[in-house]
Amino acid sequence: MAETTGTPTESVGKALRLLALFRGADVPVRVAEASALTGLPRSTTHRLLATLQAMNFIRQDRASRAYFPGRALLGLAQTITRGAEVLATARAEMAALVARTGETANFIVLRDRKATFVDGIESGHVPRIAANVGALADPHATAGGKVLLAALGDDVVRRIFPKERLPARTPATIVSRLKLLHHLAAVRGAGYATSAGENSRTVFAVAAAVRTRGGDVLGALSLAGPPARMTPQAQAALALEVRRSAERIAAHFP
Repeated sequence: MAETTGTPTESVGKALRLLALFRGADVPVRVAEASALTGLPRSTTHRLLATLQAMNFIRQDRASRAYFPGRALLGLAQTITRGAEVLATARAEMAALVARTGETANFIVLRDRKATFVDGIESGHVPRIAANVGALADPHATAGGKVLLAALGDDVVRRIFPKERLPARTPATIVSRLKLLHHLAAVRGAGYATSAGENSRTVFAVAAAVRTRGGDVLGALSLAGPPARMTPQAQAALALEVRRSAERIAAHFP
């Protein structure tokens, strides 16, 4: 009986089962053992391995005919490993930052045109701002999002916001793309960004980019607190603290 290919979801699942076999850069995987370990027919195994090879996820040694991890898979593994290292380093620095300042710290990245809060440590003060890990926000309305936009450059910002009118989160949100571009120029000059009730009326935040010496931006580190505690002196002190902490995180990743 002819082999059926199954649904796209089933095919992806089979391909992932095969990729899971590639656990070491120098450990060979052969068609026969891949078929036995995954329970897939040999013909299906061979076809999927050929597809993964065409996409550079794996490579085949000409002499042995065995398969090894390819550039795409090794690059993905390196990215995941580095991301975990960045978050671990950032979390340790955030804990120290919260202890020094008494405000909530967050680590933010830009994903799918949204500022994504990937980790956070809450202040012990009352009132305090919650660390909403996993929350998504409009980047032009948040301090962390602004420093990440500033690092991208104006051309990329225009592609992210193709229209002049920007979404308003509060009456304080910047809703003009032109004004946002001017604002981001000031952010680059200052080395940090603030959000004064622009995403939430009850939150003041200050953030700095975590940028390596090579110019890679790993994310943004922010501090957030209630506006009532944010005197001009407090804002200046928090800006200095968050910039120094961002530099200490970046120093681990030259």
